Amino acid sequence: MREVKRPARYCSERVFSGERNDTGGHMCGTPPSTLENGKWWCWRHTSAGQERQERISDERVDAYLTDSRRRAEVYAEQIRRYHLYPKLLKALEEIIEARDAYHGGDLTRAVDKARPIVKSAREKGAAK
Repeated sequence: MREVKRPARYCSERVFSGERNDTGGHMCGTPPSTLENGKWWCWRHTSAGQERQERISDERVDAYLTDSRRRAEVYAEQIRRYHLYPKLLKALEEIIEARDAYHGGDLTRAVDKARPIVKSAREKGAAK
């Protein structure tokens, strides 16, 4: 039976800090815990640890993209309402002017003008 050596002081992975002077990198400072392929590795640099880190990273990216899509949809709805507001306001003003002009009389022409605007607003709202 092969004798398992005592773990090394540091993980066997060479890491780079990304700084200008760190051209050769340095050994990972995390204490090793797993013996793989005859070398000692920390939890982060084993194959299972790297898969875990990738999974966590993928989950973060997916969450960010989902949130970005949601915010984009909310923004698009706000823009749609912003562009629709003047049309609805104009239709409402026409109805009010017609009511004031006829003192409660025939509003059909003003209402008929307003109907397509309201209908398009409802259709656009339902299309989202």
